[in-house]
Amino acid sequence: MLVSKTPLRVSFLGGGSDYESYFRQYRGAVFGMTINSFVYTSLLELNDISKENYRFTYRKTESVLSPSEIEHPVVREVLTSMMISEKLNIATMSNVPGGTGLGSSSAFTVGLINLINGFQRQHLDPGELAELAIKIERTVLKEPGGLQDQIFAAYGGVNVIEFSADKYSVRKLTIREDVIGEISEHFALIPVAEVRSSSEFAAKTEQNLKNNLKFRNNMSDDIDFLLKETSGDRSFDTCGELFEFISRCLNRSWETKKIIYSPSELRLFEEVENRVIGLGASAFKICGAGASGFLFAAFPQKIQSDVNFRAEHPEWIFPKIEVKGSTLSEI
Repeated sequence: MLVSKTPLRVSFLGGGSDYESYFRQYRGAVFGMTINSFVYTSLLELNDISKENYRFTYRKTESVLSPSEIEHPVVREVLTSMMISEKLNIATMSNVPGGTGLGSSSAFTVGLINLINGFQRQHLDPGELAELAIKIERTVLKEPGGLQDQIFAAYGGVNVIEFSADKYSVRKLTIREDVIGEISEHFALIPVAEVRSSSEFAAKTEQNLKNNLKFRNNMSDDIDFLLKETSGDRSFDTCGELFEFISRCLNRSWETKKIIYSPSELRLFEEVENRVIGLGASAFKICGAGASGFLFAAFPQKIQSDVNFRAEHPEWIFPKIEVKGSTLSEI
């Protein structure tokens, strides 16, 4: 059995500027990280005695004779484009539900492409993985959204991704290994309200990028700030320095995102905001394009090693930074 393990992501600043409709006109950049929550996808060849040629298990099981019969759009297009002739049993699972703003849909696409290529004994570098996932989701299936999720899932780590008219570049920040471990101690993901449709809110974000001048202006200021603060050989040698920078990015991002939410949507966060501020959080933002899912919060104190704090919040996720992108293993 072959298994792909692909990380989810949290973006700190610049989300929205990775939409093609934005960065083809303006400069775009996203700062974020991948975390130790994953989408796992497994593949096993079916015996010739099997009646079906392809079996795919997610929230339901599909058993079909041809890839074109598969209902799941990503699986259908990946298997069709890669001209798979072997009988395959594919299944997927994740630590975290989909649709919660952590890039799980694109992590699945990246992981599936990595898995099928590994099965065919072909190696793709992170750039090739990201490009194929972007092509499937944005060009072939025409799903709304940006490009950061596919890139983070393929590359992993703490990155600044810059977007221009027809290309992107990935810059891994220079951070000491001990600082990466220490900074994670300060993070929490806090569930907020119901799971939302990522495609629905991606389309909404795209409309705001086109029509909301204040949102675009704030976005432009955020990008200028991000690129100035990470220019040249900027490195983060202490946890305090990195924490202060991430906090500033989170606060800027949250102020920009609040522009596009309705009063009723903002009320969804009010109770959680007051709660996390009362617990000592210094910065936070909603994850992803929607008005529900997870609130990402940064605390000055090391909450992850505080046993009592963790016990008081059993529904929270306490993520660590994951430095690797999508990987393969054979069982």
